[in-house]
Amino acid sequence: MSEMALGESGKLSIGVAKIVAHKFITDVIKDYRQVNTEYRVDFNLKRAVTGKLLDMLQSGELDLAIVTTRPGEKIAGFDLVPMMHRKLELLLPAGHELAKQKSVSLKQIEQYLYLAFGEEHALAGIIADVFAKNDIHPQISSVTDDMRTLVDLVAIGEGVALLPKSKYHESAGAIAVPVTEDTSYTISLVSRNLAQEPKVAQKMASFIVDFCQTRGLTWS
Repeated sequence: MSEMALGESGKLSIGVAKIVAHKFITDVIKDYRQVNTEYRVDFNLKRAVTGKLLDMLQSGELDLAIVTTRPGEKIAGFDLVPMMHRKLELLLPAGHELAKQKSVSLKQIEQYLYLAFGEEHALAGIIADVFAKNDIHPQISSVTDDMRTLVDLVAIGEGVALLPKSKYHESAGAIAVPVTEDTSYTISLVSRNLAQEPKVAQKMASFIVDFCQTRGLTWS
């Protein structure tokens, strides 16, 4: 039996939502190589917003996709496995007056300059929904499409921002404080029909889910 039939080799196209930290997928691949030294998988990695990734899955351009969903959400026509449950936190400059609080209310954001994501960023829609649900009207100052840039802007005191709780968003000059309101969303692994996907895709899907569990990334 060939390596391809065994799922030990092949090409794999994976889409990753822009909301997911860049280092996440490279950490997954690094661990995959270390654990499966005898396997040879070539990756084609794409980054886009969730809607675009689902279109690419449907058309066959992708084998797997890591996307954002609402808690408990189902997506018709796709197999969906929730992997990570995330909440937004308020990122503040280290010396900010709110930085010592155990938690903050979204309403407090209105008092300070707010750093926002551009409309095309995956987080923009999630945050907009949270603001609308809680009747929040932030004083938006600077706007960026880059997560790292946003963190760095907070660190130099340009404003405050909502970001997912994640070790990948840590910065020496910024402090994350929990938010009292519900800001939860889910990061899920999606495929068209995993049972009918090539073995290489099935093995990688299982590996990604296990990676999240063993690294303590499932809940935050």
